[in-house]
Amino acid sequence: MNDTKFGSLATQEPIKNRVANSGLMVINLEDFYPENIIPFDIKPFLFEEKILREKPFRVALQTHNRHKYTNKIIYVFCSSKTALIQQWAWMLVAAHLHQVTPHIYFGNKQQTIANIFRHEICNLDIEQYRNQRVILSGCSAEKVPDSAYFLLAKRLQPIVTSLMYGDACSSVPVFKKKVKK
Repeated sequence: MNDTKFGSLATQEPIKNRVANSGLMVINLEDFYPENIIPFDIKPFLFEEKILREKPFRVALQTHNRHKYTNKIIYVFCSSKTALIQQWAWMLVAAHLHQVTPHIYFGNKQQTIANIFRHEICNLDIEQYRNQRVILSGCSAEKVPDSAYFLLAKRLQPIVTSLMYGDACSSVPVFKKKVKK
């Protein structure tokens, strides 16, 4: 490299982070992604893995080692497509697991993740974004539920000046508050 053509590295101005200086507030929804999600399938607790009998079901729950679920996020479901599960059985499972963790969800893993995102977004203190330009980051290693973007946009729109999706270098405008004249 010829220093006279390109200049010396020592004399060049430092690289400026225009994104950091832009005043954009970035929300990375991947930060809300839950860890320690484990399944609880009630199929093994059923007679022949398809028939719910109350007394054996209760005994199986009571003798089941629930401590492996301590402080974990659990999604409860039944993988048997033919089993008929009465509502009280789900309640018994919830009561059984609630003794070791309050983080119990009904449904599959995707439904559970969506419910966790909903909870996190509904409890997010959004005042810090009031009158700000906000971008919801679109790149993540984990799949963020579409419903999370929907819900956060709905919560932010009344208070932000603008809302975008993507990355600061290539964002999609979603909403811009009209300036009153």
